[in-house]
Amino acid sequence: MAVTCIGLIATPAYADVWSTVYQTDFSSDPGWTTNNASHYYWDSGTGTYYQYQQNGSEEYTYVALSGILASEKKRLEFDVNPVSNGWAANVSLGLFDSDMTPLQPCSIEFVFAKIDAGLKPFLQWGDTSGGSQAEFSDAFTANQWYRALLEWNPSAGTLYGRITRLSDGSLVGERTATGIGSVTGLDRLAISTVGHTYASGATAYGYIDNVVVSQTPEPATLSLLAVGIGGLMLRRRRG
Repeated sequence: MAVTCIGLIATPAYADVWSTVYQTDFSSDPGWTTNNASHYYWDSGTGTYYQYQQNGSEEYTYVALSGILASEKKRLEFDVNPVSNGWAANVSLGLFDSDMTPLQPCSIEFVFAKIDAGLKPFLQWGDTSGGSQAEFSDAFTANQWYRALLEWNPSAGTLYGRITRLSDGSLVGERTATGIGSVTGLDRLAISTVGHTYASGATAYGYIDNVVVSQTPEPATLSLLAVGIGGLMLRRRRG
């Protein structure tokens, strides 16, 4: 009895394999935890999630994430409609540690804000050395839907962001921030004004939808996957 190997299975490209950690399209109440249910809530009429951020309010909404791997790439994708922004007030979504403090260890966020230059998207993060922002050169328009993508690469220390218009898929802008330090403990998806006292009292509101959090699996997981698939490709040839 001989065994014939039909083909060899190569391990998938590490950077191209993504595993979903969490997703919601808000077709039902996602059950996020908040300390102000009048400012952060599931809008049953539109099937979206509403956020009203006020600087200095120490408010938040979040959902805990399980199965997050500290050393792996992470990706956050979501639809967003920043309806109105006061100066220095944000419409945002990001991954945080348990403190949920923007620009502090540890967090990564996609932020839509109003600054002196107008309505601008930002990448925003807090690593173990502190926090910073990277402004997009392109502006966004209030009360329009966009698709936002945020990708964190811990081994390279880079945070990449991309925005497209939801209406036609056209690119609004891209931005890559480099030289970012260690970002650990990202165990929740959140919107937060905790510790955000700058321009206290300023407000912004908007909606998010179709949220997906994913990560690349550990290399060992990919190797096991390749071995498993390879086993399926073996068959016995009877003589």
